[in-house]
Amino acid sequence: MTSYTTAISCPKCGSEDCNLTTEELGKAIVADIRKRTTFCNTCTYTKVSVSIAGSEVFTEERLPGSDETELEYKYLGREKF
Repeated sequence: MTSYTTAISCPKCGSEDCNLTTEELGKAIVADIRKRTTFCNTCTYTKVSVSIAGSEVFTEERLPGSDETELEYKYLGREKF
């Protein structure tokens, strides 16, 4: 599997000490499945997203200073290829 990490500005605190990692998880049949992780080393903000064929299926987010996470599912409907 392929993954890459890039430095970004934290979407919560604005710190430049934040990373975005994109990891290829594989394919369903022809659709790519990917995981994207945003982590800030300064404030510990964390967000993990999973997408199928470029559409986000769900995200889990943990705000700075919290152990609880918020999970959001997205209904994408049905597509034919």
